[in-house]
Amino acid sequence: MIAYAKSQGDEFGVSHYKSLLSGRRAKIRKIVKDHDFLHRDYSREKVITKVDKYIMSDAKKCCIP
Repeated sequence: MIAYAKSQGDEFGVSHYKSLLSGRRAKIRKIVKDHDFLHRDYSREKVITKVDKYIMSDAKKCCIP
């Protein structure tokens, strides 16, 4: 949503979605901090775009029996 707001020139939308994202990240950090058996693997975290979803669904069709 941040990318869409940026593409539309909606500065209020950009700040709104960035605020939501930072709040969610803070909640995740707190949960991980409170439970020793949890950890985050930042290398596995990424943004999924429509293109990525298309590629993944296409790969599943051809490669998974």
